[in-house]
Amino acid sequence: MAIGNGRHDDLRDAARRFRGECSSAVRTVCVGSESSAELLMDAACTLVERLLVGVQEHLPTVKAQYELQVSPLDLNKTPPDAEQEMVVLEVGFHTDNVLAGEIATRSRIAAYVQLKPRLRFALARPHCDNSGVQPLVLFVDGLELPTLPDCVQVRNSMRAELGDSMSCTTAYEWWEQHRHKRFSLSRSKFHRVLESLLEQKSFKLMGKALATDYVWNTLHTTDIRVQALEFCVDPRQIAGVSVSVRARPLLTQMEEEDRRLVKAFTQKTLLEDRARADRFAPSAINVGAMLYGAEVGAKGACPRVLAKLFTAAKWYGKKDDGTWHSYDVTWNCTDRKDIIGRVTEENGRLIWRLQDRDVNAGDDLIQPEEGNSDFIRPSENRWLMSLFYVTILCLLLAVATVLRNDYPLRWLEQQ
Repeated sequence: MAIGNGRHDDLRDAARRFRGECSSAVRTVCVGSESSAELLMDAACTLVERLLVGVQEHLPTVKAQYELQVSPLDLNKTPPDAEQEMVVLEVGFHTDNVLAGEIATRSRIAAYVQLKPRLRFALARPHCDNSGVQPLVLFVDGLELPTLPDCVQVRNSMRAELGDSMSCTTAYEWWEQHRHKRFSLSRSKFHRVLESLLEQKSFKLMGKALATDYVWNTLHTTDIRVQALEFCVDPRQIAGVSVSVRARPLLTQMEEEDRRLVKAFTQKTLLEDRARADRFAPSAINVGAMLYGAEVGAKGACPRVLAKLFTAAKWYGKKDDGTWHSYDVTWNCTDRKDIIGRVTEENGRLIWRLQDRDVNAGDDLIQPEEGNSDFIRPSENRWLMSLFYVTILCLLLAVATVLRNDYPLRWLEQQ
């Protein structure tokens, strides 16, 4: 039963109506466990809303139409074994271009987000019994996370040149030898994704072995073609919900081998080093948890992290600090924080664009080797932070001097 349709200006309203129909359906089916079911439903609908509203905000010239369908429920019948679709939202984008969302570099994900001209979300009927709410399934068609094209090019070049000798160590050595000449920071999104972590002082202290593993596994990023998202109650998460993904089959045997390699590394990290991964690359490890966590009993992705990842950025821009950050239009695509590091305003991580060619995250294109080497100047504009640290140091020294000379006690003696 179709209950509504609209134009581009109605996409925000389409997301709102989809949420309303999903909420009604969940409350009808899950009598007695509405609160848990609605928690899962809210996480699912938030992701739908962030994607649709983001396109509308960043690409207001793209025309779209939507249709909302609700299937009648017969509570007297036993639910079928197959997952029954209850609420369906279909969106059609009227453009010949590719809807591509560049992910902020410091999210450290070697992929981008792509929406097909036809995008479909379908909430499956939840299964609720005395034991509680089973995972809530949101079927998805038209949402993909393709690998960055220059990541694929690096991987193919390594395989062609290293042959059977390609390994974690030789790949890292090859990358160190060729990265600036053939994949300069000024032109390669993949290089900037890697460097955003490798340049961190705290990461360097952990040794070369970790850097080698990071390059090797990021290099083997594969496309994610989303078939469904599963939301389950998980008390281990602050939000109380974990998210997993059902991915469509990969297209080649080589892709399957690449994914197995990344899967083994990611699952080991999830089980043994999740806290450190959450600190250095929260978006990336949550995508990994979404793909591979459930299989080894680890908690899946946090819905709040995924929601931020799929939210259109309110601000972004290059950082004019004299380093390669001045090449990256997403460098300032981060949350705003106060002087002691507390988040005062959150920001999304996606920049939506229309592409008419293979996407390399924005306007970046892989350039020939000639005249394409990096030129990285030392930082020149960090005086403000340095001034802050010097001021704090002076204050601490002043306090120490006062305490050492007992000035407060002398003042009391004079009264």
